[in-house]
Amino acid sequence: MSQIKQVTKTSQKQSPQQIMLNRLLVPIVELEKAVQEELANNALLEDETTEVDESASMNDNIEPTEQDAIDDGRGIDDDIDQRDGLIEESDLDAFDDDYSYRERQEHDRNSGDTNYDNFIASHRSLNDELIEQLVQEDLDEQEMVIAQEIIGSIDDRGYLGRNPAVIANDMEFKRRIITTEEEVIRILKIVQTFEPSGIAARDEQECLSIQLHNITPRDAAVETATTIIDRCFNELTKKRYKDILKTLNINDDDLDAALNIIKRLSLAPASSYSEIVHDVIVPDFYVTNKDGRLVVSLNNEHTPKLHVNRYYTQTLKDLEKQKTKNKATLEAINFIKDKSEDATLFIDALKLRTTALTATMKCIVKHQKQYFLSGDPVDIKPLLQKDVAEETGYDNSTISRIVNAKYVQTDFGLVRLDKFFSNAVESEDGSAVASAEVKAKLQEIVDGEDKSQPFTDEKLTEQLKQMGYTIARRTVMKYREALGIPSSTMRKELKK
Repeated sequence: MSQIKQVTKTSQKQSPQQIMLNRLLVPIVELEKAVQEELANNALLEDETTEVDESASMNDNIEPTEQDAIDDGRGIDDDIDQRDGLIEESDLDAFDDDYSYRERQEHDRNSGDTNYDNFIASHRSLNDELIEQLVQEDLDEQEMVIAQEIIGSIDDRGYLGRNPAVIANDMEFKRRIITTEEEVIRILKIVQTFEPSGIAARDEQECLSIQLHNITPRDAAVETATTIIDRCFNELTKKRYKDILKTLNINDDDLDAALNIIKRLSLAPASSYSEIVHDVIVPDFYVTNKDGRLVVSLNNEHTPKLHVNRYYTQTLKDLEKQKTKNKATLEAINFIKDKSEDATLFIDALKLRTTALTATMKCIVKHQKQYFLSGDPVDIKPLLQKDVAEETGYDNSTISRIVNAKYVQTDFGLVRLDKFFSNAVESEDGSAVASAEVKAKLQEIVDGEDKSQPFTDEKLTEQLKQMGYTIARRTVMKYREALGIPSSTMRKELKK
């Protein structure tokens, strides 16, 4: 006879407020879309931006409020105006001195303090081309949204910049779509059939493989080249040609013909788009140096001033006072209550977003103070996201979402937040240096090498050691790949 056992398990479940917060931990431009969607879906959520703008327009001299500062004698936590952009009925006057991003632009243009060339990001018009191809596919609504998310995750070289598992996880929070890593990969395979060939690959091997599989008509040389990339990529990058000949049972002529095809392939599919368009990247934060004081502020242009509609609030009170309530009245009461709770949840999540972003940026600036003063990448110190999580009290996933795809406007231009995070590498004198510093040196070495005889990873390791950076060869290979630098074999072949 089977026995029934009671087992107690502990599981972590996110609260509705945390789920809503995760949805809003997006770049400032995406936040505007999320707010507009919520306003369209919830009649009880009201935007007071117009009212505040009208009152603010009466004051021609709008100036920014005092922000956080860091200097030698003062901590970043000593004073802060979070400027969360959210108002209650009694707080209208508090926003008279707030000013929008566009007003900030106009103010800075007039003052001459900001180089607006830094706001312009040149990129290839690849996204539009991919979307045009996407609409030709027979996909349902969910598949189409996933495909758009994949296309939006393609970097400047044409590679998929995010893991499919991460995309699947983010879809739930950003789009309220439940999907799996397997489904994302299935849709990814569809996107990888688009032009330019090799697009949305996850690494160099997959990029070359996609291009070779797309070649038509096919002959023996194409088939051999495809097999080399699919089965002998490691041997190819290490120039183990004898191993390739033995494994594939081919002769030297077959190998030469295949290599001639491989060297004509592109390791950066997006580079084939020569048409340049200009978009304005809107920074999420500002950090400026005011006579040695680092002034930190949060961009709130796309964070409107919201509240629960007062008319519906009063209507709810009136309905609840009725002694007899019919079915329609009860349904109206429940509807208003539900929408009111949703509106309140959204407003509170926006406030939490402001608090979380502000705390994270303050922590980053505190640790990377020297960089914000000098603008030299060498001054970026080792910093892990988990360190910021521990210091701010947020979990690692929250910090990861805050950092993802966000920019800070500095005196030296726009900088992505993830640039400030890197592992520590031990230098020759035993001190810790940021991996970003090592990567900068690695790039210098590759830029100055003899392209007819490019350095192997082993040689690059020796070069770095001579410069005082003692790291393993496999770490050098990882940094090289992260920088988008091909192997020595590929650099030589591409140079030819």
